[in-house]
Amino acid sequence: MKSLLKKILLGYTIPNEYVCLAGKLNQPLRVMLSTPNQTASEDVTNHHIFLGYKPLVIGLTAQIGSSLHAYLSGAKKYSLTFEFSANGHEPERLARVFLHKLVSKKLDDREIFLCEGTHGWHRFLNPFHQRMHQVWSLLNHKPGNVDLEQNLYSQVIAAYSVPRNISIITVGDDRSINVFPTDLHGSISESFYAGSLRHEGKACQQVERYGKIVLSAIDASWFKEAYQLGKNHMRETRTAADFDFLRGRSEQIGLPLPESAIRYKELIRLESMDFGIHRIHFYKVVNEKIVSDKPALSHIHRYYLQWRIDHHLHTDINLR
Repeated sequence: MKSLLKKILLGYTIPNEYVCLAGKLNQPLRVMLSTPNQTASEDVTNHHIFLGYKPLVIGLTAQIGSSLHAYLSGAKKYSLTFEFSANGHEPERLARVFLHKLVSKKLDDREIFLCEGTHGWHRFLNPFHQRMHQVWSLLNHKPGNVDLEQNLYSQVIAAYSVPRNISIITVGDDRSINVFPTDLHGSISESFYAGSLRHEGKACQQVERYGKIVLSAIDASWFKEAYQLGKNHMRETRTAADFDFLRGRSEQIGLPLPESAIRYKELIRLESMDFGIHRIHFYKVVNEKIVSDKPALSHIHRYYLQWRIDHHLHTDINLR
C-alpha cells in the first residue's frame, strides 16, 4: 500500500536515490552536443566528463585539430541532449542541459572545455510528479545534505541518466593511507585524467598533500562496501592494517588496492581548479593495469531507472 501511494504521488517506488547497476546498461542514452550557431549536432557520449554538481560542471574533451575540437572552439554556449533511440525510430529527447564555457585547458594534443550548467529539464517523470517531489523534499529535508535548488537538481538528474562509474581512490604513503569512493572523474586522454572532490573535505586535502593516487574501478558486486566508504571523505589517514579489504599494491606508486579492483590507474597530480564546492584535479597517468573483465560498479538516478521500468527496458540493479 505504501509503495502504491508513493507511485501515485511521486511517480516512483525505488528507495535509493542513486541506484547501482549490476552490469552493463542495456540500450543506454546517447548524449548529443549542439550550439546556438550550429545546425548539426555531435555525439559526445564518450567525450564528456561529469565533474561537479554544485554548480553542475561538465568537461568536454576533444583532440586538437578534430572536427569536435573545432565545434567546441567556435562557441561559448552549448547544450547536451540525452536521447533514447530504439528500432530505427526518431530519437526521443528525454533530458537537456544548457551550458556555458568557463575555461579550457590543453594537455598535449587534447583540450578539455570546462562548462557550467545554466538550465536543465528532464521527462523521466511527468510535471505533476516532479512538483510533488519538490514538496516531498521540503517536508523530508535531512540536515547535512548538500541542498540543490530545483533546476540545479534537474540538471544533476539529467547528468546521472548516464551511468557514472564509482571508483575507489587510495591516497597516502607507506605509513598511513585513506580509501574513499568517487564518481566525479574521467579520462581526458590515455595520458591525462580529471577528477573532482569537495574542496573542504579531508580527502581533497590528502590528495593535495601526497600528490599521487591510485584510482581503482571495482567489481559491481562491491556496491555496499563502496557506499560505506563515503564517510572517509571526512576522515584522517590511517594505517593500511585498518582497512581489511586491501589486497596487494599498485605496480609503480605502490599503494594498496581494494580486493574488488578490476582495473586501476596510477595518477600523479599536476594542478587544480575550483568551481563552487568542487576542486577539480588534473593528473598525469603513469600506469594502468587491467585485473579482470568483470563489469565495473556504476550508478544512475532513480528517475531515469523508473523511466526505464515504465518503458519495459530490462535493467539489472543492486539496491542497498
